[in-house]
Amino acid sequence: VEVRGARVCGVLPLVRLSSVPFGTQLVSLPYFGHGGAIADDDETYRALFAAARELLPVEGAARVELRHAHEVPSDGLVARGDKVLMQLSLPDDPEALLKALGPKNRADIRRPEKEGLTAHLGGEELIPEYHSVYSSVMRDLGSPGHSARLFREALRRMPDRCWVAVVRYQGRPVGGGFLAGMGDKLAADEKLQIE
Repeated sequence: VEVRGARVCGVLPLVRLSSVPFGTQLVSLPYFGHGGAIADDDETYRALFAAARELLPVEGAARVELRHAHEVPSDGLVARGDKVLMQLSLPDDPEALLKALGPKNRADIRRPEKEGLTAHLGGEELIPEYHSVYSSVMRDLGSPGHSARLFREALRRMPDRCWVAVVRYQGRPVGGGFLAGMGDKLAADEKLQIE
């Protein structure tokens, strides 16, 4: 946190992660695709990044990974170009969105419904089904998954901004997503189990 007088001018959340393949690192919001520093100006960004560098030896970390979805001052920061953030502005009317997607995409969207897949949106009651798909996919990818407790805690702390989506086929969960919203943005960590 960068403070001037009694005013907070910037915040950079960092989580210390340790794993065998990557070692110890400090990551800005590792459980989501993006989420880095927010600051009033470039000077504040630079102060936050300098403070993050100073934490490296204190935390025994090899690097800091910042996951920004917006432009930040790049002085001295190494950028990766192998990750992308996909965004789509959504219209107010779902039919307008379907029309904009075109006939082939509409058919691809409607086919699962015709074959009996159903989508369900809710909260904590859907976590067991979502987590069964999530943990299965993460295992198959060779990555450690997060505990169901993480998703429950996010729902408990942000009940007005988090949702769980589950797709069922013949009553069994086959896909899902954990959704988190902020302002006019909605981020999804979606998983699909194919058997």
